[in-house]
Amino acid sequence: MKKGDFLLGMVLGTMVGGALGFLSQTREGRKFRRDVKHKLGELQDDVCDYLQRAKDKAVNVKDNVAEKINKQAEAIKEKLNASEEYD
Repeated sequence: MKKGDFLLGMVLGTMVGGALGFLSQTREGRKFRRDVKHKLGELQDDVCDYLQRAKDKAVNVKDNVAEKINKQAEAIKEKLNASEEYD
């Protein structure tokens, strides 16, 4: 094992242990957990809203593309029918 790996493990272990110790404290830890839970709920709502807007935009794009394709298909059919009349 390298010395750097050991030191990195020590630093990460200290950080995780400190965070767990902070969270297990009665008053501050409880308030912090409540705040984190609230923020995660807000983030989840934001992500759901973003995904719904993205879905709505995708549906609109699909509808617009389908409409344009149908118009082009009709135009091509009309041109083919007109050219058959001249033959």
